[in-house]
Amino acid sequence: FTREPYFTTLAISITLSLATVALLLLTSRHHLFTLLLVGIISIGSKAFADYSTSGLENPLAHLLLVAFFLLCLRHPPHPRHALPLGALAGLIMLNRLDHGLLVVPALLATALQLPRRPALTLLAAAGMPVAGWLLFSLIYYGFPFPNTFYAKQTTGIPRIEYLERGVGYLVDTAVVDGVTLLGIAFVAGLTLWQRRPLTLLAATAGIMLYVLYVIWIGGDFMGGRMFSAPLAASLAVLAGAKLLEGKKPLAFLAILLALGLMVLNRPY
Repeated sequence: FTREPYFTTLAISITLSLATVALLLLTSRHHLFTLLLVGIISIGSKAFADYSTSGLENPLAHLLLVAFFLLCLRHPPHPRHALPLGALAGLIMLNRLDHGLLVVPALLATALQLPRRPALTLLAAAGMPVAGWLLFSLIYYGFPFPNTFYAKQTTGIPRIEYLERGVGYLVDTAVVDGVTLLGIAFVAGLTLWQRRPLTLLAATAGIMLYVLYVIWIGGDFMGGRMFSAPLAASLAVLAGAKLLEGKKPLAFLAILLALGLMVLNRPY
């Protein structure tokens, strides 16, 4: 529409990212410590900041993931949410197929708690966009998955070398962007400690599954890029599930750690 790729891409990325942060802060507004922690992590995460204006799929992925988890974590799940929730999951996977690891566990947990008809609606709305795209890709390109998958994962390199690279990618992120991994680990630990409802546990399981997947595929050549999506999902879980309510000492400690990591990792 604009015939101008550079500033148009920046404007769209910034708009999506502002919408993501606004949605997180709006959801957190009733609890001061949650609001502070979500804000500090959003500002302090290099991965979230860098890839919020990258022109890649990350800004759209962040917004869709936050919207999905905020809607998904409403308890108990309501049948009228089946269609929009499934549509969001389908769009997330259409935007980047491997983000299905983040949403499918929570999607299945929600389906188990719904009556049969809304559950089928939920799964159909999530699966149809993906199935349609895979079929089109197979017919048009001759391959169901993006060519980067075949270029990176079918080269005959031993899996142990991928795992070594993946662990190195995790360690590098921890060193230069500790706020991102702190946010993911803090939400996962808090959820498991509290033994919250099935959907919340499934959401956390999806986030951790994706982190393991990043290690399995050997990380990425862009530092921190693969961890921005699970961080956005973690912030949505933190805000949507109200994990910090009644836990002032723990929240205060997490805020201090996040601020400390921001100071240590700031660019010079």
